[in-house]
Amino acid sequence: MPLTAQQREKILDSPAARPPPGVTPNFEHPINHKEIAYGMLAFYLILVNISVGIRLYTKWKIMRKVVMEDSKSLMIEGIMDNMLIDFKVMLFLSWVSQSNGI
Repeated sequence: MPLTAQQREKILDSPAARPPPGVTPNFEHPINHKEIAYGMLAFYLILVNISVGIRLYTKWKIMRKVVMEDSKSLMIEGIMDNMLIDFKVMLFLSWVSQSNGI
């Protein structure tokens, strides 16, 4: 027997299950770990830049031999930096829109 539109909406608007004992659901301001994500992104962005800088310094100044993969690694590192920065901006904008109720 098919459901009417009202019955379907009532089912869809109700919760799927009750929360476990001792847990209060918070749909307005759910707990997340954005601060940890921002810290890890910043840490790894700095770590990658230092690592690539040390590699390039070693290749250019100490070994005095630069090959094609060095320029490729520099290009890929630049792309990864841009991706991480874009990701941080996207996270920040989503946080701003959630806190403003947009």
